[in-house]
Amino acid sequence: MNFMLTILLIVLATAVATDLLYRKIPNALTIPAAACGLMYHIYLNGLDGFLFSIKGLLLGLGLLLVFYAFGIMGAGDVKLMGSVGSILGPAAVFKAFLFTAIVGGIFSIIVLARHGQLVSFSRRIWLSLKLTLMTRGLTLAPGEGKPPLILCYGIAIAVGTSLSILF
Repeated sequence: MNFMLTILLIVLATAVATDLLYRKIPNALTIPAAACGLMYHIYLNGLDGFLFSIKGLLLGLGLLLVFYAFGIMGAGDVKLMGSVGSILGPAAVFKAFLFTAIVGGIFSIIVLARHGQLVSFSRRIWLSLKLTLMTRGLTLAPGEGKPPLILCYGIAIAVGTSLSILF
C-alpha cells in the first residue's frame, strides 16, 4: 500500500498545482488515478479488491456530487475524491471526506476574511436561515452584487486526505 500512497500523494500534489494554476483538475489526472487504484486492488485481491475499490470510488464521487449539482463545486473536485476512494477504499475515503470538510471550512473562512467578505457572508447565511425558517422552504438571501469567491477545493481535498492518512 505504500506504493499506492506515494501515487496518491503525487496525484494530490498535481491536483493542487493544476487547481491553483488553471482552476481545473483535469480528467487526465483523475481518471488514470482511479484506474490505478482499481487495478492495484484487483491485482492484490481479485474480485474482492475490485469491490473494495469500486465502493470507495462510488462513495468518493457520491459524497461531493450534491455540491457539484448545486454548482458549489467543480467536477474535477468530485472526480478527485472518487480517485481517492478508488485507492483508499470506502471507510478511508469517508474519513478523508470528513477531514476535507473541516479543512475546506477553515480554508473558506480564511479566504472570506482575506477578501473582507466574512462579515457580510455570515450575515447573508444568518438571513437565509431566518428566511428559510419563516417561509418553511429553502430561501437564500440575495448577495451584495460582488462576484462569488472561487475556492481551489483541490487544496482542501489534498490536505484533508493527507491528514486523514496521517491520523
